Amino acid sequence: MNLYRLRVKGEDGEGRMKSYLEDHFISIGWPRLGDLEHAGENETVQGLRQYYGLEGTALIAAADTIRLFAMDMQDGDYVLVIHDNGIVLGDLGDYYYIEDPQSEESKLCHRRGVTWLKRMGMNELPPSLQAFLREEDGEVGKFCRPISAAEAESWTAVETAVTGGGGRSMPAVDEELVREALLILQEAMRCSEAERRERAAIAILQYAGGCGRKE
Repeated sequence: MNLYRLRVKGEDGEGRMKSYLEDHFISIGWPRLGDLEHAGENETVQGLRQYYGLEGTALIAAADTIRLFAMDMQDGDYVLVIHDNGIVLGDLGDYYYIEDPQSEESKLCHRRGVTWLKRMGMNELPPSLQAFLREEDGEVGKFCRPISAAEAESWTAVETAVTGGGGRSMPAVDEELVREALLILQEAMRCSEAERRERAAIAILQYAGGCGRKE
């Protein structure tokens, strides 16, 4: 799997981060470009020029961010989201588009679902990843090499609550949904793809370990 970083900055960064954690997604800007699912690189560049007046290095940086987010990221890849309050690790889902021009949500129309795994500190990561997270070139970045499931598992070995701000825990999930999720994971373990089976097994073991701990 590949590993990406997303940097959340700006005056509305706190609010966006809260939405990401509570509603299980990440997003980028550029709402005027429309649905990017089938957009080509040339079409994206033309849209950035037409609707945002970008040229030169600003155009290249924006086009690269969009390409990584909408086209390069894949279901099952991992993302490290960086904000003032620290770093959060998530398992990425598919790209989807929210179309509602009358809503504030339209500013976050380009989305990827995320299963949040852990809030972490910089010192919990190896030096190569710390250097990757400190890079400032663009809103979205891609790590220089794929990572293994074993590496990702090592980062989540110690459970840390992911919160939406103010120290509140993520909203509880109803037991019926948990049972349904476990059934889906059990089916995934019978899949012909070895990496998908491995991810499902890790998720089940993490769930079992969490249930076994006493408060």
